[in-house]
Amino acid sequence: MKEKTMERITSSKIVRVAMAMALVLSVAIVPTKAYASGNVNVSIGKSIPYAGYETTQMSANGNDAYCIEPSRSTPDAGTYPTSEAGDLAAAMWFSYGAPGFDASMWPSSWYDGSGMDEDKYRVASHILLSYANLGSAAEATYGTSAEFASWAEREIAGDVWSQVNARANEVSTGFSAIRIHAGSDAQTLASFTWERGGVQVTKADAELGESEAVGGNGHAAEGVGTTLSGIEFAITNASENKVLVGDAWYEPGEVVAAIETEWDEEIGSYIAKTAPDALPYGTYTIQETATNDSY
Repeated sequence: MKEKTMERITSSKIVRVAMAMALVLSVAIVPTKAYASGNVNVSIGKSIPYAGYETTQMSANGNDAYCIEPSRSTPDAGTYPTSEAGDLAAAMWFSYGAPGFDASMWPSSWYDGSGMDEDKYRVASHILLSYANLGSAAEATYGTSAEFASWAEREIAGDVWSQVNARANEVSTGFSAIRIHAGSDAQTLASFTWERGGVQVTKADAELGESEAVGGNGHAAEGVGTTLSGIEFAITNASENKVLVGDAWYEPGEVVAAIETEWDEEIGSYIAKTAPDALPYGTYTIQETATNDSY
């Protein structure tokens, strides 16, 4: 293993690695800083009335955000500090607008018998997250009619909450729930971060010590030429939990993606790469799994 280097480039969300010989390399795709210690920009949208009360459609840095203290007032739009909310992670993951939302977990109809729609899923998610935060169905349904409160206690604080806890292990690596602290006179909000990055492998010749093939001929394996194109690498989930990549789940130890080298004229190297947002933040191994016919 003549060359084995790694550089974390968090600003572009790409981890670049250089590989001179076949090897297994562990890389961590991580955020620039712990998100829970930062601030978020909260945007305030429309009011959503329900059962004699209302909630508000909100977002934090572009991700859905929910009131988790219904008895308090909606905050103004602005920038607010956050803290990690591991106790809300599963409820947030399955809420409307989050990566894990699954309509089959939620009631098939509203408390009045009408069908579900986007606003009703938002209200239901608001109730679920308020219940997860406060631990009280009565507080989570503050201000609503007795009919709605009874339905929500049974269907959301009961059935949906039970499913959330049963499926808590489905929360993907790279997902974090956060609390947003909007001040003593306003609601605490809940939102999430779902940060992703990518990897870029540079293949180098061990004897030359650079990304070039011995006897290379215009970077094509024509005539007597050789090339470092077409060399395959497997990217494997090395995190403690399973990870959602694209639309598929991968357990620890499973290959989440395969990449193949090709000559990059701009960089001047043979590289294999994922899309810059292909992989949720976490730990992965990269292993060369196949060479080409010319090298």
